[in-house]
Amino acid sequence: MIALWAGSVHGRDFATRNSSIDRTRTYIIILINPIFLAFGGVDKMGSKEFSERWLVNGIQEDYKNWLPRGVERHQKASRIFIESPTGTGKSSFVLDKLFPFAAEKNYNILYLANRSALNQQIRNAVARKLKVKEKIKKDEATFYLPESFCCLTVINYQAISLDSTALETFLSDYAYIVFDEAHFFVEDSLFNAKTGLLLKSVLDASPDAVWIFLSATLDGSEELLLAAADKIQPNNLIDTNLNKLVFRDHRIVYKNNYQSAVYTPSFFRGIDDLMPVINRTVGEKWLIFVSSIQREKALQQRIKKETGRKAVFLSSENKAGKRWEMLSAEERYDEDVLITTKVLDNGVNISDKGVRHIVIPFCDQTEFMQMLGRRRTDEGERVCLYVEVPTIQKINTLRHGVAAKRNAINRVNSVNRCNLNKRNALLAKMWEAGRKDINSLFYINEAGDLVPNFLAEKKLKQLSDFYGTLAAHYKEGACYEKTVLTWIKMEDSEPVYLGQIGSEDIIGFLSHWDGEKIQMAEWENFYKEFERLYGQECRNRFPIDSAEYQKAFSVRKAPPRRKSTVNRQMQILGLPYKLNKENNCWVLHKQKLQ
Repeated sequence: MIALWAGSVHGRDFATRNSSIDRTRTYIIILINPIFLAFGGVDKMGSKEFSERWLVNGIQEDYKNWLPRGVERHQKASRIFIESPTGTGKSSFVLDKLFPFAAEKNYNILYLANRSALNQQIRNAVARKLKVKEKIKKDEATFYLPESFCCLTVINYQAISLDSTALETFLSDYAYIVFDEAHFFVEDSLFNAKTGLLLKSVLDASPDAVWIFLSATLDGSEELLLAAADKIQPNNLIDTNLNKLVFRDHRIVYKNNYQSAVYTPSFFRGIDDLMPVINRTVGEKWLIFVSSIQREKALQQRIKKETGRKAVFLSSENKAGKRWEMLSAEERYDEDVLITTKVLDNGVNISDKGVRHIVIPFCDQTEFMQMLGRRRTDEGERVCLYVEVPTIQKINTLRHGVAAKRNAINRVNSVNRCNLNKRNALLAKMWEAGRKDINSLFYINEAGDLVPNFLAEKKLKQLSDFYGTLAAHYKEGACYEKTVLTWIKMEDSEPVYLGQIGSEDIIGFLSHWDGEKIQMAEWENFYKEFERLYGQECRNRFPIDSAEYQKAFSVRKAPPRRKSTVNRQMQILGLPYKLNKENNCWVLHKQKLQ
C-alpha cells in the first residue's frame, strides 16, 4: 500500500495522527510538501533575449518582481541569471537600480566577487554612488544608504565561511545575493577544489534569498550552477527533507547579445607571424595574452630585440607593483606592449584607446570571451584581433591531459569507500607518479572521504567534448577558426591568416591567375583566397581607424555581386587587374591603371 501525505512533514509519527490507518498493513509513505503540490514542483524558466548597449535597458523594471521566498505571497524565491558582455553595466545595474529598490523594501544585498581587483572596483563604485569622500579602507566592506538601515556588503567568495551554522547566521541578513563573475565556480574548479563546495554552502544557507548570477560568459551553465542547490538525489529520496527543498519556479535567464566593437580577426600559428605586424604598428598598443609565464618572458625579450618597442609582462607574481596599480585605477598602461596570462581575466578593465591590437592564445569559449572583454570598447570601435591556431599535436596533448584528470577522479571514486588503507595507497601512488591533481581536484569532507569538485567533473567533460570535436574535424580545415568567428558573431566570414599560408601575397596570387580561365568549380576557392589576401593587405596598408580602412571593408560582399566586389576591391588597392565573364567562366586580365 502506498500512502500520500500532503501535510507538514514536521510533528509526530504519521500513523499516530491518522485513525483511519489499517495497522495490519505495510505502508510506503511518500511525504509531499504542500508547496510542492501548489506549484507543480516543476522548473518554470523564463528567458529574455535582447541586444542593448546598457543592460538596464533590457531588464527595464523586471527586477521589481524578483522577490525573496515568502514575500507578497511568493512561496518561491527568484533565481536570476544575467549573461551580458563586459562593459554593459552589470554592476551598475545592481548599484543604481537594485540597491535603491531593495532599500525601499528594507532588504540588504550581499555582493560576492571572485577577485580582489573586482572587489576593490565594486567598493569604489559604491563609494562614488554614495558620495563617500573618505578613502575606502582596505577592509571596509559594508555600505549604507543615507537615512537608511539597508546596506550593500561587498566581499570575496574566498571570505565565505564554510561552517554551516556561521554561514546561515551571516546570510540571514541578506535578501539578495549577487554572484558576480559566476563563471568563476566552473572555470576555477580545475585548480580550486572547493568552488563547488563553496557554491553549495552559500545556496544551502540561503534558500529564501534571491540569487542573481552575473557573467559575460554563462554559456548555458544555469542548470550546472543550480545543481549545487538540489537536495533530491535519486538514490537518497527517503532521507530528503522536502521542507528545505529549494524551489526554482521563478527562474529567469536574461541574455544580452550586444557587441560594441567591430573586430578584425586574423589567425596565426606562431610568434613569427606576429612579429612583422607588431613592428609596423608604431604608435598603437598591444595586449597579448599567453598561456604560460615561460612564453610570456620569452616573447617580451623577442619583441624588445626585434622591434625595439617596450614590452612588459604582468602575472600573478608581480601584481603588487605600480604598474598593476595604474592598470587597476586608471585602466591604462604606458608601454607599447603588455603581455599577460589569465591574471587579467576579470576585475581589470582597459579603456585605453591606444590599445588597438589583442592577441589571444588557443582556448575555449569562456576563456576567450573573458580575455577579449578586458578591453572596453565604444560603439563601433575597431579592434584588431589575433587568434592562435592550434596544431593537432597541441589539441591531442590537451585531450590527454583532460583524460588523465578524469581518470584520476574515477580511480579515487572507485576506492573512496572501500577502505582507508587502499585509498591512501592509491593517493601515494598517484602522487609519486606526478599526479598532483589530487590537490586541485579533491578535498576531504567531514567524514574523511576524498571528494572531487563536482564542477571540475563537469568542466572536464566540456573540455573533453570541445577538444574531441576539434580533433575529429581537424583534417577538414579551419574548424577552430570558424568556431571562433561564431563567438564574435562573424560566422559568415572566412578566416584570414597572417604569415605564409597559401600564396605569398595578393600580387603573387593575381599574377598566378592572370589570363587563366577560372571555371565555376574553381571560383569558390579563388574567391575565398582572394578575400583572405585582401583582408591581409588592407591590414598591412591602412591604420584600423582610418577612413581608407573603413572604406576597404565597406564593400558589399553578397554572393550575387562577387565579380563586382572583387573588381571594386582591386580598384581600392590600386591593383592592375579586372575580372570579366567569358563563356561561362571568369577570366582575370591585367590592366593599365588610369
